[in-house]
Amino acid sequence: MKIISIGDSTMQPNPAGTWPQTGWIQELPRFLAHDVHIRNFARNARSSKSFIAEGRFAEALSFAEAGDFLFVQFGHNDEKAADPERYTDPDGAYKDNLRFFAEEARKKHCLPVFFTPISRRLFLCEQSASGNGTVNDTSSSKDGMNFGSETICGTILNSHAPYQRAMIECAEELNVPCVDMTQRSAEVIAAFGPEKSRLLFMNFDADMYENFPESRNDNTHLRPMGAHYMSRCAAEGLKELAQSGKFPEYQPLFAALR
Repeated sequence: MKIISIGDSTMQPNPAGTWPQTGWIQELPRFLAHDVHIRNFARNARSSKSFIAEGRFAEALSFAEAGDFLFVQFGHNDEKAADPERYTDPDGAYKDNLRFFAEEARKKHCLPVFFTPISRRLFLCEQSASGNGTVNDTSSSKDGMNFGSETICGTILNSHAPYQRAMIECAEELNVPCVDMTQRSAEVIAAFGPEKSRLLFMNFDADMYENFPESRNDNTHLRPMGAHYMSRCAAEGLKELAQSGKFPEYQPLFAALR
């Protein structure tokens, strides 16, 4: 059995030259049986649109066989409205692309699983302090799916709400299992709090890493600890889906969880 993963930089495999950046799929084997093989095709800066246009999905699907599973996570770069090569409307091309991924996988008897995009490390207090308090605040939006993940400092802002909602809706329409990584990851980040949550992301002081001698304030990409916790979110979400009894055909995947 194989897992074929497609997505963006939060999922992608990272070589030694980009250490400590780590895609969450890189940590997933810790939660799976040893005989499960992962082929990770996720790549930096890709959206669902550009992943298809560049032929990356066709390449990934060429390795799929009956009984395999396709893990899909896009959203971070689909949101980039100023970039026509990557932007997708959440209720238009984004849903169309998700349907395409699922339908093409099923043609090869490969079963799709959707994962909503992981949350960014965006605390309300930090955004307010920098003068950006309303930039990503979706609390009053019709697309807002608010977590209520509060800390002593405030709330985690949901920058992915329209895409989180669209993926969940598309999964229900297609009867595809969906793990809401947006909510699960936000709860993890909130639990760590504003300072300790920096350990999860590429957010660190200068001279900590040879590959990145200068300080970084990256609240999107993960370090190994962050990848571990996000992988655990994925595994726990899959276990809940297994317990629901709604997807019996996915039993081989569920049985491989540790």
